[in-house]
Formats: sequence, C-alpha cells, structure tokens
Amino acid sequence: MLFKLSMYMLHKVNKYKPVSK
Repeated sequence: MLFKLSMYMLHKVNKYKPVSK
C-alpha cells in the first residue's frame, strides 16, 4: 500500500513538476 501511495504521489508531482531521473 505504501509503495502504491508513493507511486501515486510521484505521479501527481510529475504532473506539476515533470522531472527526469
């Protein structure tokens, strides 16, 4: 569950601040 949440948050952040790894 935590992992999924992290992915979700990352996705949200990516939408606002697209960053390349």
